[in-house]
Amino acid sequence: MVRTYFTRQLLIFLLLFFVCLLVFWGSVKIFFVQDDFALLYQFSSGNILVDLKNSLGRATITHWRPMHNLYFLLSGNLFGTNFWLYHLLNIFLLTFSGYFVYKIIYNIVKNEHSAILASVLFVTNPSHFVSVYWISGASTILEILFLAISFYSYLTRKTVISAVFFLVSVLAAEVFAAAVLLFPILDFLKFKKVNLKKYTWHFAFLLLFIPLKLFLTTNATYGSYIIVFGKNIFTSAYYYVLRTLGFGETNNDLTLSLFLIILYAALLGIYLLKKRLAQEKAVFVFSSALFFVGLAPFLILANHLSPHYMVLPIFALTLALSAVFAKVGNKVSTIFAAFLIVFSAVIVNSQEAQSWVTKRSYISKQYIVQLEKDALPAGTKLIFEDNKISNSQEAYFSLGTGKAIDFWFPNKNY
Repeated sequence: MVRTYFTRQLLIFLLLFFVCLLVFWGSVKIFFVQDDFALLYQFSSGNILVDLKNSLGRATITHWRPMHNLYFLLSGNLFGTNFWLYHLLNIFLLTFSGYFVYKIIYNIVKNEHSAILASVLFVTNPSHFVSVYWISGASTILEILFLAISFYSYLTRKTVISAVFFLVSVLAAEVFAAAVLLFPILDFLKFKKVNLKKYTWHFAFLLLFIPLKLFLTTNATYGSYIIVFGKNIFTSAYYYVLRTLGFGETNNDLTLSLFLIILYAALLGIYLLKKRLAQEKAVFVFSSALFFVGLAPFLILANHLSPHYMVLPIFALTLALSAVFAKVGNKVSTIFAAFLIVFSAVIVNSQEAQSWVTKRSYISKQYIVQLEKDALPAGTKLIFEDNKISNSQEAYFSLGTGKAIDFWFPNKNY
């Protein structure tokens, strides 16, 4: 019995990993770019004590995100300059997140087929592009992974474990701090009552996190995030809703967009013709709350539009779709999911050809390869202004403000 359960869970995990790898396979050839160099240089020097101090101490180069920093400590010391391994790790972590999304959905909807299809759509959503193709984008994968574990632990009445993973989630990326409000909603919808004592540890950990975050984050980091209220909120909302639904960011093919609209419209039409299920209302209410909490913080950060921030809205979408799948039946839901997976693969392929991640990784790789060929003496002053590979500004950003040189040539003192 136990062996059969374990085998089934392993097969579900492998299914998620396979489709995720299939859609994001192109990431394994993407070189380091921008923040990758700075974070690897800072947190994976080879001296564990120094790396731990840098990872957990006051931020010096970026956000105070200890779990994200520890990601670079572990992966950097293990993988070194083998960039393809970092991308496989990101795919594995995204798969792991998808597995817990499956566990949560199955616990709520009680339909395994729907839960599997929904989790497959979660891991293949094209908005994960930056999170997988850009090694530094792993922070969003880490935060949804730990939050999903927290939600699942809560649903299985492991409250303290849930609180611990909630804290770990906000230590990966602080934006999910607002997710603490979701636990009472989940409690009411799932257990039909709200017991404030159950959230004591969640709120206690959050109160511990906030002053630490404020103290250990540099003023320069806060200054890079400009909060804007105005009509940009509606523009941002439109942008993020389209990305969450799977519409490509850079693809201008009207045929693909029309195909996706028709696909969603057909599913909605079939859904409306079916009889309502008992759990639908609760699922849609919680999905709406998930979507809002995941979307709201980014509506006022007009200068930081990026689809990979939408991990929580993507979870919300797939949770809502699971309820729809349970209603329309296995055949219709499987056909819809199959079309959407193919659509996602096409969008990801299009983004790969046009994304800044791909372009700047190509630039950074060319510079590193050229420097390896030149084998300049130690201490040589490097000036990137000949425009053979790129202009000096692109070189500056692509090479992580120069940290690429320190990371790749640690003993050259260039």
